[in-house]
Parts: sequence; structure tokens; C-alpha cells
Amino acid sequence: MITVTILTKNNEETLGSVLESVSSFDEVVLLDTGSTDTTLELAQIYPNVKIFRSPFIGFGPLHNLAAEHSSNDWILSLDSDEVLTPKLAAEIL
Repeated sequence: MITVTILTKNNEETLGSVLESVSSFDEVVLLDTGSTDTTLELAQIYPNVKIFRSPFIGFGPLHNLAAEHSSNDWILSLDSDEVLTPKLAAEIL
């Protein structure tokens, strides 16, 4: 199994497309660093998304923290504007 991790802050414009593209993955860990827009409300629509919050502690430490929240051994780390094609998602799965 693979966990998708995504770091966010105020990504309401791109996040819907990203989350839709990973909807076939059983777990998506979204680590938010203080969104003030509708990013978190949008993420709550997707049942496979687990939302966590953290202050900004640097990108490396945030990626490590997101991995710690993952329940799977394999991690696919995406930026909050990266959309997987259906073909790529199927190949990765």
C-alpha cells in the first residue's frame, strides 16, 4: 500500500484537482501549515484524506512529519499543485 503525502498552505485553487487525481489511493496525508482559505474544508470532502496541522518547520522536517503520520511503508510525496494522470496513478498503484 502507498500513502500520498501533500504539504499545504492556502491551496484552495489547486488542491481539488490534486485530491481528485489521488482519490484511488487508500490514504492521503495532508499536512497543513496554517491555511486561512478553504483548503481544509475542501480536503474534508475526500474520505481518504487525513488532515494534520503543523507550524512551518522547514520543508524537509515537514515531509518527515507527514511520513510519520502515514500508516503505509511506501510514500508518494506530491506538491499541492501536482496532478497525477489516471494512467500514472494506476501504474503506481
